[in-house]
Amino acid sequence: FLNPTFLKGIRRNREISTIKYDESYGAYFRTHSKQSVGTFYSDIVIANIPRLKAVNWQFGNRENRNEEVAKKHFSAMPYMENPFVMWLPNVPAYRGKVKTLALKIAEKKFNCKLYPFNLLTVDQSYHFIERDKSTLPIAEDFLSIQGQPKDKGPWRYHPLQGTFFLKQLNSIELKLKKLFGIGQAR
Repeated sequence: FLNPTFLKGIRRNREISTIKYDESYGAYFRTHSKQSVGTFYSDIVIANIPRLKAVNWQFGNRENRNEEVAKKHFSAMPYMENPFVMWLPNVPAYRGKVKTLALKIAEKKFNCKLYPFNLLTVDQSYHFIERDKSTLPIAEDFLSIQGQPKDKGPWRYHPLQGTFFLKQLNSIELKLKKLFGIGQAR
């Protein structure tokens, strides 16, 4: 597996302490991580299909399950030196899940909407590719978005990110909906 994604600024400190550049591979590797995913597998990857077939690979329904299987069969997953994929920040929808009251409040509070990326100029591309490789490819350091979410810190990837009270409210509402069978397919 090869990870083609930029790193998230929200995880900057963790990434700086666990991801190191390997000159011989021309890629970054996660080291000494206690994360459940991201050392051997990520859901966004470039895969070598013949190698997957050679171990009779079957994708599981959870990223952490795929991480466990990948760890048994493959070496650590490299992260591209110059990634080309990134999650859209501050998006209003999340994997088709039910929009609870808490989620609607968070979306409004953080002005969630489509924030497309600006294309890199030639100079920006050159600066990115020629950077010192000890500088991790963290999205907020090299990419810009059209418009700007209200909070100017690291981009959000889920409206409930960093909102303890709203997360709790969301959890309670989902449990009540499940208990009473509201909003479920019949």
